[in-house]
Amino acid sequence: MATILEVAKKAGVSKATVSRVLSGSGYVSEEKRALVDKAIAETGYRPNLLARSLATNTTQTLG
Repeated sequence: MATILEVAKKAGVSKATVSRVLSGSGYVSEEKRALVDKAIAETGYRPNLLARSLATNTTQTLG
């Protein structure tokens, strides 16, 4: 499974830029957004939901 760091290296951008693209932030140029999107497709990156839930202290589950 690819990581944000691997996506960033492939796209030639920082980890923060990849994170901004993934979160939908408007502070990324269309050119860099396209590079990141292409790198995500090539590496097969998928967010790690377990890591996200540990970092945010939420699980996004009902019940």
